[in-house]
Amino acid sequence: MTIYAIDWSHKEEKRAFHSDKGSCKEPKFLNGDIVATENMPHYKTVELHNKGCIIYRCGTHLTKKIRDRDSIEKTDKNDAKIIYEEFIIFNTKPQSLEKDETFRKFDYQPNLEQLSYLNKTVKDFIEVRRKMKQRFKSDPNITNVELPETTINESGEEVSKTYGDRLKDLEKEIRRYERAIEKKLSDFPIYSQYLKNVDGIGSSTAADIICSIRDITRFATLGKLNAYVGLDVRGGKAPRRASGKTANWNHALKSVLLHNYVTSGVIKQTKCIINKEEIFEAKAFNKLNKDNKKEIPPTIKGKPKQRLKYEEIKEYEQSKNEHRETPINGMQLELRVKRKVAKLFLKELYNNWKALQKIGNDV
Repeated sequence: MTIYAIDWSHKEEKRAFHSDKGSCKEPKFLNGDIVATENMPHYKTVELHNKGCIIYRCGTHLTKKIRDRDSIEKTDKNDAKIIYEEFIIFNTKPQSLEKDETFRKFDYQPNLEQLSYLNKTVKDFIEVRRKMKQRFKSDPNITNVELPETTINESGEEVSKTYGDRLKDLEKEIRRYERAIEKKLSDFPIYSQYLKNVDGIGSSTAADIICSIRDITRFATLGKLNAYVGLDVRGGKAPRRASGKTANWNHALKSVLLHNYVTSGVIKQTKCIINKEEIFEAKAFNKLNKDNKKEIPPTIKGKPKQRLKYEEIKEYEQSKNEHRETPINGMQLELRVKRKVAKLFLKELYNNWKALQKIGNDV
């Protein structure tokens, strides 16, 4: 058994290795080897797991903290050495492993990996479909181009397939995978007992959320989950990616929440007429009668809770903006409202997932 540390740089596609013998080339990993790593891609983590390696992962903040403390130059080799030395310290304190969050052991979950595979595959198909439709739109004659494969038509004759036929096949394949995703989601209590019942969350968005967060125990607090998504507040402002630098949050999940959930799910799909009187009634109901479902005002009964909350927050932000010395523009105001709606959803998701996880541990 050998302990290796790996610093993985996504931007330059470089990696550095360190072991008890110092800096080294990429080793031939064996069953039982321990790997401490930073930024290792998920596919590589699964590959090493299948070889029998035990993998521990740390956040990028670890190497930065040590470099700043000891005035160490930032290089891949130095980072790999830091990871190795910090893991040795971590590994010599078994009594604190459960509380120490410096390194987290990779937990391979077959159901989660299968869901992730289905979700990525259907997204690949959707991207191919998008490009095919784009080409067909620019030149409709392409749909009649024959392919080197055949099919049986309604008359029972064997005919050549066309690009148009291929698009129809692709549509069927996408629907087949989407049904498989819906079936696989039933294996996850957070979907069947919470996400499934949230207006604006479909199976695709639910799969994106579950596959991105993976394990809610990774986040000791709601604030850490918000920071992971990029919906936290830093220096009194929403975080923005600096030019030329990689965002230190999950950009894909942030996009799913702001666009797939809030914009497409809450705003566009829940089309309903909501006026200020209804917003005030909703506010009063949310504040005073949270648990008494029988007393929901008739004017708001049946209207999606998420859409009412969106309108309530929007009305508040507009009122607040009117009293600012320098009002923000409409786009900034709308983004602020969307962020708040997404954060409210994350709070509910976090609390429900933690409660389900606790029930699972208690059983």
